[in-house]
Amino acid sequence: NVLAGAAVTARTSLQAAPGWGTGNLVDGKRESLAGGAKGYTSNPPDRSQTGVDQWVTFDLGGSKALNTVVVYPRTATADDPAGDGTDGAHFPKSFALQVSEDGTTWTTVRDVIGQADPGPRPQTYRFDTTQARYLRVQVSELGRPTVEEGRIGYYRLQLAEVQAFELHKRLRRHPKQERATRKGRSFLFSGSLRLGLDERPSDDGGEEAESVDP
Repeated sequence: NVLAGAAVTARTSLQAAPGWGTGNLVDGKRESLAGGAKGYTSNPPDRSQTGVDQWVTFDLGGSKALNTVVVYPRTATADDPAGDGTDGAHFPKSFALQVSEDGTTWTTVRDVIGQADPGPRPQTYRFDTTQARYLRVQVSELGRPTVEEGRIGYYRLQLAEVQAFELHKRLRRHPKQERATRKGRSFLFSGSLRLGLDERPSDDGGEEAESVDP
């Protein structure tokens, strides 16, 4: 994960440790925690879902190769109001993944339009391998709010974690071997993140995550 320990900035943010803060996006906690890190939230809230300008930027500390970004939504915890629809709330609906070498000139490597509500499932976005020091999630349309915030017309950008990798596809195994090992099959991201079949991230547009090796 090339974003581990990256410096994170945002256009707007609520810095209220341990619950909310930009640093929570790179702390390795891929789900919100009761009484602990919920993730990142923009603040103050927007009063419209569309026409917004929210972003978070990651400084990797040096130029690194990457071709995959995994975005983890905010998830429900025991201290959230019951029935508030917290899983996947405030996940961005339309956004661009952008890279830069100097933090000033940006290149879009992936556009996401009309992202479906992810619920608690992480979402994976792939693009051609590129070298970059900075990664930015530039949001133009916010997603579904919680029930409570939707009632008062509050819209935010909320995420639990963002990770990025340079991944290499694994050679396809023989069908008999594949059938024998399917239940134990996993997704290995740069040797540090392993996702089982029941929690694999899905890409926008319906593409399923593939087995990959670093």
